[in-house]
Amino acid sequence: MQTGCTGEAASFCTVIAGALRQAEEYENNLKESLKPGTIEHVVLASAAAVVVILALLLPDFFLFWIVASFLLYMVNPFVMFIPSGGGGSPLPNMKETLDYIRTLKEIGALKNTVTSNSSTIAEVFWNLFFINSQPLAPAFWLIYSVDIFIALAGAATGQFGLRVTLLVAVQSFAIIAYYAVIWQTKPYSPGFFRSIIDLRDDVRAGIRGGIRSTVTILFFIGVGTAIIGTLVIAAMLLPGLTFNRLMDLEKISLLQNLLPVVPLLLAQIFTVRYLQGKYSRTLLTGIVRERMDTLKNQVLPAAETLARRAESGGEDICEDLDELRQQFMRLSRYQPGRHCLGGAFTVYIILPNLRLIFAPMEKKAPDQ
Repeated sequence: MQTGCTGEAASFCTVIAGALRQAEEYENNLKESLKPGTIEHVVLASAAAVVVILALLLPDFFLFWIVASFLLYMVNPFVMFIPSGGGGSPLPNMKETLDYIRTLKEIGALKNTVTSNSSTIAEVFWNLFFINSQPLAPAFWLIYSVDIFIALAGAATGQFGLRVTLLVAVQSFAIIAYYAVIWQTKPYSPGFFRSIIDLRDDVRAGIRGGIRSTVTILFFIGVGTAIIGTLVIAAMLLPGLTFNRLMDLEKISLLQNLLPVVPLLLAQIFTVRYLQGKYSRTLLTGIVRERMDTLKNQVLPAAETLARRAESGGEDICEDLDELRQQFMRLSRYQPGRHCLGGAFTVYIILPNLRLIFAPMEKKAPDQ
């Protein structure tokens, strides 16, 4: 048994070294793609020119800009489903996702409880959602700050009524605040999701501490939940209602006003894509460096230590090796990807590492 584990430990060191090498190569590729290409420059310049021309020609330009911005918020998620050109990574299909979830259960099975498996899966998709949302923040801050400025300026000049001004300003502020919270708190950071799950333990501790402790804890949880719930609803669910209400108040028909709205919408989409690509590259670079640091300074030294212990023949390292292998798999449950529009406007994203699905099969292969 020790002999087998000795060989496995040495082989595992090779796997980690290979993963570290791949991460270093990927970081170098990211550095080479820092500058936008010619296509991005041409499209952004054209978009800016179109916006300026429409601003000079259309009396209701600012109203159409606001309409386009709320339409942008509703259609932007679907842009990621446009087939990616230029070697972008395809999004996983349903079968691959289900297989991935099944594998996550195996990875999270160290505690052998249904709760630990469920929370592991929930944490993975929680992290994927928020980590891919953060790069949108600067673009949405820009777009909806402009909306607030336009609404207030329109109210001051009499172009917009009070209801339209409040509708646009409040909704835009909610979107800005929502992404500011994501940017500041980084809900995908290690331990964040677990701290939310552990709130129930805090409540139990408060109950054991008496009525005063219980009321204090429930008060803070209630206030926090109310604020976060209101912000999430206002930023994620209400923009569609706000859009429809704005159309009704200003008596706008989208079909009749499609011609001025569409070019403004496209200009905003390309602006968002450019800024999202820029900040997603920065975010992904940080994640890759952090993974490299963990592999180089923690996982690889631990594996090399196990290999040396096994070669000495004095200890059984199989159990420790299994734990380290599980740690490596948890570290590898995400992988970088990218999405392009026509080979340009690349946005870097974090995807589930579907290669984990095949890891158990590869491990069993030598025995078969």
